Amino acid sequence: MLDGNPDLVARAHRDWARLLSSSPEGRAGYPSEQLLRALLVMFLEGDSYRDVVIRIDTSEFLRHFVRLGFKATMDFTFLNRAFGVLSAETLVALNQGVAL
Repeated sequence: MLDGNPDLVARAHRDWARLLSSSPEGRAGYPSEQLLRALLVMFLEGDSYRDVVIRIDTSEFLRHFVRLGFKATMDFTFLNRAFGVLSAETLVALNQGVAL
C-alpha cells in the first residue's frame, strides 16, 4: 500500500521534517517511511506505543515490514511524539489511503 502511494509517506515526511527534527539522518535516524510503517503496525494490531515497539522488535516479519533490517527499533516515546506532530490533514489522507 505505501509503495503504491508514495504521497502518503511524503505527507507524513513534510510534517515530521517541519515539526519533529532537522537532523540530516532523519528523525532520530529513522526515515519517514519506517516511522509510518511502525505506526501502521500499531493501529492495525491495536497495540500501545510500548507494545508495538516490543512486537516489532521481536518479530522478524514486522522488522522486515517496517524495513528496519538490523537497526534497533525506535523508542516508544519517540514513536508517540512522531504520531503527535502529524497534522489533521495528513491523518485524513492516511486514513483515506488505508481505506482504499
